[in-house]
Amino acid sequence: MLETLADVCRGLDITPVEVKEALAPEDIDDWRKGAISGDTLATFARSLVQRREMDRGKRPAHYTEQAT
Repeated sequence: MLETLADVCRGLDITPVEVKEALAPEDIDDWRKGAISGDTLATFARSLVQRREMDRGKRPAHYTEQAT
């Protein structure tokens, strides 16, 4: 799994270990069964990076309109 996570984390400000630690045990089991794809893991990793940036007070570039 760490090899796949290394691929999906390439170019992101997050490590494969950080992504793995954020996954639930059920998610890891589902990945092993083929129910979760590398693309899904990549999306998850990007969302973790985005959440971390938002927690630091940074607005994602794709947030272009104010919402209420």
